[in-house]
Amino acid sequence: MQTSNLSSNKAQSIWAWFPVTLLTAVFCCVLWGSASPAIKIAYELFQIGPDETASRIMLAGTRFVIAGSMTIIFGSVLAKKALIPKKGSWKNSP
Repeated sequence: MQTSNLSSNKAQSIWAWFPVTLLTAVFCCVLWGSASPAIKIAYELFQIGPDETASRIMLAGTRFVIAGSMTIIFGSVLAKKALIPKKGSWKNSP
């Protein structure tokens, strides 16, 4: 396996560097694995019972709005500009 300095080979993707790929994979596994315990903690925190379907759907919707907002913020930071959806992107595709 050939090792190279990332600063000397700018054309090479950062994902080709094994430590970055490994750390990203571990981070994703931890983040994904923490979802179920976090949901159970939220049910207890907000006192949502197993028969309260509407409350569970509201909690899921809130989680998705927060996740979407975080994604837009993260993408804006990476793009170094505000990512604002265009008016036409909200409509259904033909």
